[in-house]
Amino acid sequence: MKSIKVLFLFFFFSYNYTATIIAQCPTFYIKGGGYTLACGETAQLEPYVVYEGDETTFKYKWTPSIGLSNDTIANPIATVFSNTTYTVTVTTPDGCTATDNVIITIRILDTENVEKNITAYYNSSIQLNTAKVNYTGNGTSRYNWTPSTGLNNDTIANPTATVTHDITYIYTVTTPNGCTATDSVIITIVPMEKPEIGMIGVSSSNKNRIVWNKPVSNGIESYSIYKETNISNVYQKIGTVPYDSLSVFIDNQSFPDIQSNRYEMTILDGYGFESAFSNPHKTIHLSINKGLNTTWNLIWESYEGFTVSTYNIYRGTNADNLSLIGTTSGSSNQYSDISAPEGDVYYQMEVISPNAVNPSKVSTYLQKLKDSGNSHESSAESYNSSRSNIASNVVNGNNELVYDEGSSKINIIPNPVSDKFYVTGIEGTVTVTVSDLSGKLLISKEVTTKETVSINSLPNGVYLATIKSKDITETEKLVIQH
Repeated sequence: MKSIKVLFLFFFFSYNYTATIIAQCPTFYIKGGGYTLACGETAQLEPYVVYEGDETTFKYKWTPSIGLSNDTIANPIATVFSNTTYTVTVTTPDGCTATDNVIITIRILDTENVEKNITAYYNSSIQLNTAKVNYTGNGTSRYNWTPSTGLNNDTIANPTATVTHDITYIYTVTTPNGCTATDSVIITIVPMEKPEIGMIGVSSSNKNRIVWNKPVSNGIESYSIYKETNISNVYQKIGTVPYDSLSVFIDNQSFPDIQSNRYEMTILDGYGFESAFSNPHKTIHLSINKGLNTTWNLIWESYEGFTVSTYNIYRGTNADNLSLIGTTSGSSNQYSDISAPEGDVYYQMEVISPNAVNPSKVSTYLQKLKDSGNSHESSAESYNSSRSNIASNVVNGNNELVYDEGSSKINIIPNPVSDKFYVTGIEGTVTVTVSDLSGKLLISKEVTTKETVSINSLPNGVYLATIKSKDITETEKLVIQH
């Protein structure tokens, strides 16, 4: 039994290895090696033998032969797509053999620069980040995204996706030499950002009006309007405004002469998600009382929703001819008019929004007008001013309701009431309801003239009494004092 000593020299390391063979063999050395390649990249294998004799007579055998240009030559070219270990056996003319391993490591073809988890609003369009792989060879890679639903192009690196539901896109990148890498992008629908109320105030019909700027969006289904109940910070939904409608809501169940109201709103998208609540806005409620001589003292609840810099004060001898008589700081909530005229007098407060408020019917239409430079927006009106209720010293029947265009009068008698009241000026049977100031129904009864309605079960306070027939629906303040 004879032995030879074979030294394996690699590109990255070297070591001594002792093999036992049957024969008397001279010493020779094989220079093997290790390679790190990109997927599909080629390398020429170069084992190098130092032998005391004629090397041209050596025989070579590489295993496995897959990917080799020739498995029986000293330096074949290897083209591989995965980690591969080649074993080369060298045989001398006199039958001596030695082996060595050549390890080829393939760099993992991996994706880069793609955000894996994305959140988006319903029906919004987002451009996916450029899909890349760590391929360093020449040529252009090919891309394929599946499913193609919502994509403007499923064969480019960075398509735009318009999403209407949660979806996972799987993309495959193929290099010019046929190597592939696959990854995924998860898109999750989330509720839209909370909206912002532009302004609230009292309309010409003496009802609270909520207005807001409408963003350009393909995902908004509608807006929900919420009103604070008689419990602080507890809100009740009172209405819905479709996205393609004018962004104005009139609260027909508001009574500005009696009290102020606070409102919030949300966005409902086409996916069924409701946004967070907007910041609240609250109307101005104005009351007046008589001072000395012709002085009238004005007291109001401050506007809430933005920082008020100035309150404008209006006065007139009737509700239709109010003129500006003064201003006061936004931090004030009292004002004394020491030069009021004798007789009937009417007052109203006003604040101006620091931001432009332009409710619109179809925001895309307004955007087109803006883009075209056309300043005439026939579908929009400026609502930058918020006015309070009109407070007056005129006793013109606060407890009196107009019926049949003023041809007769409906009266709640007595008012204030201690135990029961009746309604005059009606014909036939009407329905009388009593609600609290939040609109909660407390009493409902059908009555005729002189038929009474008992309120003994209700505590002292201010309520709303509504008289309804087939022709009218009228509401007025009802004061209960037991």
